[in-house]
Amino acid sequence: MLYSVSGGYAKVPLAFDQDAFDRLSPALLNELEDLKPSLWRQGSTYPKSSGELDALYAGGQVDSTMTYGPATLTKLVADGTYPATTKVLTLDEGTVGNASFLAIPSTSGQRSGAMVVANIALSEEQQATKADPRIWGQFPVLDSDALSPEGRALFEQLPTSPVVPGYEVLSKNANPELAAEWVPALDEAWRRQILAGG
Repeated sequence: MLYSVSGGYAKVPLAFDQDAFDRLSPALLNELEDLKPSLWRQGSTYPKSSGELDALYAGGQVDSTMTYGPATLTKLVADGTYPATTKVLTLDEGTVGNASFLAIPSTSGQRSGAMVVANIALSEEQQATKADPRIWGQFPVLDSDALSPEGRALFEQLPTSPVVPGYEVLSKNANPELAAEWVPALDEAWRRQILAGG
């Protein structure tokens, strides 16, 4: 929403900058204030955690929930936790996109063992299993042009998800994630102006 009210992600510095925060946050907070009447209980109270929001969505008390990991949604719909009508919302102006990383700490006492685990995690077989929406549905990190014929066949056999669109759709207009230093400043401004009401 900060990107949206600021004229796009290119207008917001990724690294936290107090001057940019002071200049850009008023429009964000005004937009959030304007949304309160449309929120659960008209914004008089808020779910305490993402788990509570998920439970409200599962129970039909709110119309949407949020996640950084849409891969889990297919299973949550299939097992009846979430309504069958659940779909990932894609926005024309984009959403935040990021990646997960697998690393071996330089201080690891078991570097060789960690490398074996990393190689398994990055294998075509493991990535295809992880990408199966019936299991996890997480998009693979492998370059599809570099797959072996057997690996390509593994991915071609995977079912599609009726809930989560393909990577090409979700990655379209992916906006970069702000540096973590933005979070405390935005949280505090939200608590002071929106949660406390001024």
